[in-house]
This record gives sequence, structure tokens and C-alpha cells, in this order.
Amino acid sequence: MTRCHLCRHSHLCRQHRRYKLVHRDTLKPSRMCFESIFSWNNETVNIWSHFFGFIYFTWVQIHNIFFVLPGIGANSNDYIMMFLSVFGSQLCMASSAGYHTFGCINSRTRKTWLRADVFGISAGLLGMYLGGIYTSFYCFPDIQNTYLLGLLHEKIH
Repeated sequence: MTRCHLCRHSHLCRQHRRYKLVHRDTLKPSRMCFESIFSWNNETVNIWSHFFGFIYFTWVQIHNIFFVLPGIGANSNDYIMMFLSVFGSQLCMASSAGYHTFGCINSRTRKTWLRADVFGISAGLLGMYLGGIYTSFYCFPDIQNTYLLGLLHEKIH
């Protein structure tokens, strides 16, 4: 732990506000929330890791659609399934970056972004299952269709 130079406490000094001990201040305009991504705070790692994750999955999406799938002579179902699989990961990363960036506006906005974040996590999981089922049972179309219909049924109900 760092010692506060203004007093003799060996713990973090709350009195002189030298160290931030809590989340970013709330009730900020969205512009200030966006600007806070460039300062060090308790959300910095969350924001940037999810933002870089989104950029990575966007690169994967472009690489798959324009290079990998055409290179193997993929059919239209392959394109659709791989697009949806990676799109779930993109949605997960983007909604989480948004939640961690704009959650400091107010409690109502934070709850809205939390819903978007949870939706994004669900989309990411669905994308993983979708891609896994599609590729695992690629040579067994009857079993593949059964699993995909079962997954669709579970997500609807």
C-alpha cells in the first residue's frame, strides 16, 4: 500500500482524496462518460479489454467472410452460421464495453446498459453453441438439424 504524504496513515487516505477508492462518479453526461475511458479508473480494464475484443472479433468476421470461407468453397449455410457465430461474440464485446463506459450516467441508464450487457452475453453464448453444433455435426445433417431446432426452441421459450 502507498502511504499518503499528507498524513501518517499507511492505508489509503480518504481524507485528502489522493486516491480514488470508489467507482467513477455518477450523474455524468454521456460525453464525460466517454471521455473517462481515457483516464485511469476502476472501469478502464473492463472497457478496453471488451473494446479490443470487439475489434478482434470484427477482424475475425472480415477474415472469415472474405478469405477463409471462399478459400474452402463454403456454401451459403456455412456463411450464415459462421457470421452468426462470430456476430454473437461481437455483440457480447460491444454491449459490455458500452455498459462499462456509459453505466456512470445514472442508475436508470446503468440498468438499461446492464440489460444490453446480459443480452450480449446471451448472444455470445448462443453464437458459441451455434457454431459448435453446426461444425460438430456437419457430416450428419439430420442430427445437426435436430440440435439446431432444439437450440432454437430453447431460446424462444
